[in-house]
Amino acid sequence: MLAQHAQLITDWLTSPWLGNAIAIGALIIAIIALFKTKKTEYRMVAIEEAREQDRIREKVSASLIANITNDGKRTQVHIENRGQATAREIKVHFDGAPFKEHKLVPEGVNGVGDIGPGSNTSILIAPTMGNADPFKIEITWIDDSGQAGQFSGMLSPV
Repeated sequence: MLAQHAQLITDWLTSPWLGNAIAIGALIIAIIALFKTKKTEYRMVAIEEAREQDRIREKVSASLIANITNDGKRTQVHIENRGQATAREIKVHFDGAPFKEHKLVPEGVNGVGDIGPGSNTSILIAPTMGNADPFKIEITWIDDSGQAGQFSGMLSPV
């Protein structure tokens, strides 16, 4: 009986169909691995292309920020371009209205022109005891990236 079982196992292990089944299984696994490798490769290429586009966009984008400065004599809204491109057609709003219309801005204050990379400009404000509430600032601009830039935040003149 034991000899019969041993013979059956030997016949089964040496049969041609087993070798073919193993070869077909290996081929299927290789094909699956190839497709998964290609899929991963496509994802990696897409990620690299997106990173390159971000680097290019960064080179042609302005990045404006604003804060309050006070040198003891004057209080100003300081706007700085931390990007690598010039910000053009800059619009500044305080509490939703053009900044020149805001109660903090004295008459005769000039508008904001283009701001080059690494450059800045300031808007004079005149906070007083009853006129120093925090206000919302919104800045929009265009640059060479083709996308409109935007900054918004709350500033407190005190």
